Amino acid sequence: MNERHGAGEFRAQVERLVAAGKLTAEAAAELLSGMEDPAPESAEGGQEVADVPPDLRLDVRGFSLQVVVDPEVRAPQLHVSEEGRARLRPTPQGWEVTEAAGSHPYGGPNVRAILTLPFSPRHVQAKLHGGQIALPVLGGELLAEVHGGTLRAHSAQSLQASVRGGNVTVEEVAGQTDLNVQGGNLSVAGATGLSASVRGGNLDWAGTLTAGDHRAEVQGGNLRLRLHPGSSVRVDAALTAGLFSADFPTHKSGAFMHTQHQGQLGGGDARLSCQVTGGLVRVVTQ
Repeated sequence: MNERHGAGEFRAQVERLVAAGKLTAEAAAELLSGMEDPAPESAEGGQEVADVPPDLRLDVRGFSLQVVVDPEVRAPQLHVSEEGRARLRPTPQGWEVTEAAGSHPYGGPNVRAILTLPFSPRHVQAKLHGGQIALPVLGGELLAEVHGGTLRAHSAQSLQASVRGGNVTVEEVAGQTDLNVQGGNLSVAGATGLSASVRGGNLDWAGTLTAGDHRAEVQGGNLRLRLHPGSSVRVDAALTAGLFSADFPTHKSGAFMHTQHQGQLGGGDARLSCQVTGGLVRVVTQ
């Protein structure tokens, strides 16, 4: 478990990951752009490596962190382009990446870090206050709290996200999504469960609904639901000074500012309830 600092060591690690096929040339160019040219320390804490669960706790403030998996490394390593900017620490809850003690927060967009793991991470708790986080395939839940910045994940088994500014993209979620958007943009694909609250900002959700109860509440934001083939769902939407549209037949009742919309895909085995106040909901099929 090592922390490696300095521009030269950082550049060497990026080049090694590209050669091993762990990073694309485009990702490497982005990581190295603007650097003028990038030495190991033991990770803090006395936790034995074998006792640390394969989970991550990430707290990123104003720098860029990319997580990659490389089975050739013996223990997690953190390479940072600016010495003393971030630290890696084993804890009973998993591997923790935070700002190093005494470092200046929000130090600038050119500070970059790579966390290299010998295992695929399981559960990830990520807090982002400006900057970027890029995650690989996760074996468990992603718990994300974003206050500005960009977070991108390849896939997770489930997602719980709070977005208050910034951009979050999860390319594939196998199960439930619990989402809170208050400004910013959140995009989720491949999910099978939805519980969402949008109060300003934009949520783009794609998945398959075939059973259970699902809900979405929109107040002054935008929600686009893309239902995949095979979805079997009844949609009930109640609007107050809001807008609703669907690309399949729906029935509208009510008048003026208060309207209700009902529609059904397939056998209607699942139920989706939408409450809209001054926002926009669009449901499309794919």
